[in-house]
Amino acid sequence: MTTIQAYRFALDLTPGQERDVLAHAGAARVAHNWALAKVKAVMDQRTAERSYGVAGQLLTPSLSWSLAGLRKAWNQAKPD
Repeated sequence: MTTIQAYRFALDLTPGQERDVLAHAGAARVAHNWALAKVKAVMDQRTAERSYGVAGQLLTPSLSWSLAGLRKAWNQAKPD
């Protein structure tokens, strides 16, 4: 049997640091939700196109699900 030991640390943040940590977490959530919506939209579009009989090479281009691919798409979409 393997024993796993974990530690929990409390951070003693200043109000400014706490604000920065919460802002970072909020921004990460926005990026996650954007990527999830983008992938779902592309999948739904391709499914609809297939139901209309669109040929495979004419389908909406698929979206890379890798971290690098999603990060590139997110960086291109950020100015919007």
